[in-house]
Amino acid sequence: MKKRNILFLTLLMATLVTGLTTSSASAQSSNDIYRQNELPTPAPVEEGQSLKDILVPDPNKPENPKQMTGEDYANFYFKKCVASEQNYLSEENHTALCACTAANMTKFMTPEQMQLIYADSKNGDKARQFMMVNAYGPCMPAVTRDATYGRCLIENKLREIVSGKGKVCDCTADALEYYVNINTANIFYHAFKEAPLTIDPLERFIDGDTYMSVMRGNLDRCLYNLTYGDKQVQ
Repeated sequence: MKKRNILFLTLLMATLVTGLTTSSASAQSSNDIYRQNELPTPAPVEEGQSLKDILVPDPNKPENPKQMTGEDYANFYFKKCVASEQNYLSEENHTALCACTAANMTKFMTPEQMQLIYADSKNGDKARQFMMVNAYGPCMPAVTRDATYGRCLIENKLREIVSGKGKVCDCTADALEYYVNINTANIFYHAFKEAPLTIDPLERFIDGDTYMSVMRGNLDRCLYNLTYGDKQVQ
């Protein structure tokens, strides 16, 4: 398992170097999907069904098993994603991330790839790798920006600010969006190193020390610039 995980991380980093570059055009469209809350049009999935329920035919039913489509898998992912427990994104941000990823899955992944994203196998590793680069990753910067703006507004050091708090938090959120955009590969690497089967690396990043350090560092700089000058925060 350890050897497979090391191989997976190596392949992931190699793919990200080229994959995230070639998918830069799709990043803007993914942000548009996130901003506009555009969901894919999924085929219906019955309440309480698991992926196994859908894929494995009921022996008591004489009819042929349902042929899964990409929309079916994306819809299953969306429902599972929304229902998953998480503590570091608002419900709105979390739902938007799930929706954006599901929409990209229908655009860039085959049904065969989607079927494997939860599998603990080499093929499952490859499917998750492809999903991260092409479906999940492009959605991360915009979601991080919105999540950061909300966190910034309740930071203790801004309690006394009456005018300009929104500008400080806009500046801070823009900086975190940029940071995630250029550090996506690194975020993936550390998330998969800690939990090879994860399909939600953004939560692990936002829950970590690096996020808080980058966020508060940029908040300090944005606050300083608002108070003492109009220098652009990098």
